[in-house]
Amino acid sequence: MTFWDELTAPFEPNEIEWRVGSVTKDKKKGMALAYMDARAVMNRLDAVCGPDGWQSRYPIISEGKTVCEIGIRVIIEQEAVQGEAPLYKGEWLWKADGAGDSNIEGEKGALSDSFKRAAVRWGIGRYLYNLDSPWVNLDDFKRIQKSEYKILNRLLLGGSAIKDMKPPTVAELRERDGKVRADIADCNNVEQLDHIFDKAKDLIIDIKAQKPMWWNGDDANGIVGLSDEFDNKREELAVARSGGDLINAG
Repeated sequence: MTFWDELTAPFEPNEIEWRVGSVTKDKKKGMALAYMDARAVMNRLDAVCGPDGWQSRYPIISEGKTVCEIGIRVIIEQEAVQGEAPLYKGEWLWKADGAGDSNIEGEKGALSDSFKRAAVRWGIGRYLYNLDSPWVNLDDFKRIQKSEYKILNRLLLGGSAIKDMKPPTVAELRERDGKVRADIADCNNVEQLDHIFDKAKDLIIDIKAQKPMWWNGDDANGIVGLSDEFDNKREELAVARSGGDLINAG
């Protein structure tokens, strides 16, 4: 994965916040809008660039307008002198964007919003602008009901954005998981295994979104066991194939 791939990679669902946009006349449904928190952006910059590899500044803070600039130190290889090791230097590249005072905490909100918008200039969280904004059920305080977050998490993980789709039950996940494992066990070539893996992607997305209690193991993302099944089978097929090649060679 390149530097830019790491910088622009999607966030984990727990790093993304949701707010309510437009609402229906009866106030029972609202449009869910995904956004990233400023702290998530800082963590991404620290992780990819290093704490000393990025900085931010605010050249304009006046009359309800705030501009933020984010600089990233990019390492550039200089032309080496003959017979000597190549030299490297860090060059600061800057990108900027602005925001007006927000309705909540005015200037403080503008500082945060302009910082996040400048981060989008670098590609951080830009994918969120392409996400669907499904209509969700609201509680009496016009907040998104907790039951809706399973579908919203699935959306963040690349699953279906169809709001009316009913999330799979734990029993359904168990059944689908068992079928995939059976297919892996019966598989006898790498091409077939790749096909099984492609079909299992939706199951993996559903499991990550739901994280059922029966799913045991150490994987922090909740995709435990199934990925190991694929890896072990791939190694098994590779060993079998190399053994066959040795027999043929003999």
